[in-house]
Amino acid sequence: MLEGIIEVPRTVGRQTARNNIPSDSPEQYYKRSIFLPFLDHFICQLQDRFTNHHHVMAKLQSLIPNFLKNTTDIKDFQEVALFYKDILPNYETFDAEIKIWLAKWKNVSDRDRPTTSLTTLPAMPYDFFPNIHSFLAIMATLPVTIATAERSFSTLRRLKTYLRNNMGETRLTGLALLNIYRNVDLNVEEIIDRFAMLPRKWDFIL
Repeated sequence: MLEGIIEVPRTVGRQTARNNIPSDSPEQYYKRSIFLPFLDHFICQLQDRFTNHHHVMAKLQSLIPNFLKNTTDIKDFQEVALFYKDILPNYETFDAEIKIWLAKWKNVSDRDRPTTSLTTLPAMPYDFFPNIHSFLAIMATLPVTIATAERSFSTLRRLKTYLRNNMGETRLTGLALLNIYRNVDLNVEEIIDRFAMLPRKWDFIL
């Protein structure tokens, strides 16, 4: 342990080089000069990172037909389009596209409207709605948590050991998917048939 006495820096009537915060004790001084500003900065960073993006995601969710019944103005989606402008197929046609999208689901009953992005994607042609298709694809693939990515890293450490360092990317990806999604039932006969169709130096005879 470091030995020493925690003291408050010398303060003067006019100080410009460091914090000249009034306090009654060293604990109070460092709390006011370091700890509380750090908390304020940390909270502002969290708000910039999550709160603003949460607002964009709420607007993005409104593109799902089940939520369109509460939306009548295309201005609600312009913020989302501007946020993802760089990755949209054709940003200039977004306003006309969203008008057609609203008219498409206007007379459809609530029972027949898709309720998720995954069920909406097969029900829409990409040629007519390329930008909205991109939005729904983003929403369907955007992870809620990082658990899936962390799980893939843990699997990679178990699979690619020093003895398997020369493994190719295709084989490594296949083994990682088998290990992660081990609860998925596989058709062994189909796998063997596909394996037998690959070109090999020796004939694969069962």
